[in-house]
Amino acid sequence: MMGGLQMTTLGETLAYTVEKGDFIQIINDKRNHWITVSNIGCKPNHFNVYDSIPSGNVSPRAIQQISAIALSNAKEITLNFPTVQSQKGGSDCGLFSIAFATTFCVQDLIQQTCSTISIIFEDTFLIASTRDALVRSHVKC
Repeated sequence: MMGGLQMTTLGETLAYTVEKGDFIQIINDKRNHWITVSNIGCKPNHFNVYDSIPSGNVSPRAIQQISAIALSNAKEITLNFPTVQSQKGGSDCGLFSIAFATTFCVQDLIQQTCSTISIIFEDTFLIASTRDALVRSHVKC
């Protein structure tokens, strides 16, 4: 069973419950941007960061959040930035983070690796289906 999807507000105090296995988590990075982080298929202390505004880096606070979720006391963690669809709108990062996380929940049985993958969403469908799922509370792992 996959772990994660803890309340995003826990990131403020690093009060996440430690995930001992595979997890997917939405994290607020830089106070105004949402990213999705996972260790599915990764080596220890390696994590995939799914970011709809690809920059190839995250804030030190996001790294602290990732370490808190994984209870990593390692001096170094490795972040991989798989290629994912870039957002078109200036405020769509939250929707894309939910979509990336939902993809893992729906496809829990896929064999994910820490290599580059491609995930494509239709923007209008993404907005409508995410809204509908949240209203009906069907977004669950």
